[in-house]
Amino acid sequence: MTFTPAEALLSTLLVTVITAAVVRAWDARKFVTCDECKARHEADKEAVRIVYRMVRALIVHSDMPKEEKEKILNDRSVE
Repeated sequence: MTFTPAEALLSTLLVTVITAAVVRAWDARKFVTCDECKARHEADKEAVRIVYRMVRALIVHSDMPKEEKEKILNDRSVE
């Protein structure tokens, strides 16, 4: 059985398209949708806010000198 160049090209193209569709369908389950990403991002931001408030409360109620507390609580730098 021999194929003409046009038949070989068309069959190769068909196999490529089918393979691409299968791979796309298989990998699509592994990705996160934009809405899920935004929801996770908001949840993470809220968790960071909670931890930040907890640490500030620990500093306020600690036995450190007042000047050191003020220095820590007023520091806005990111290192």
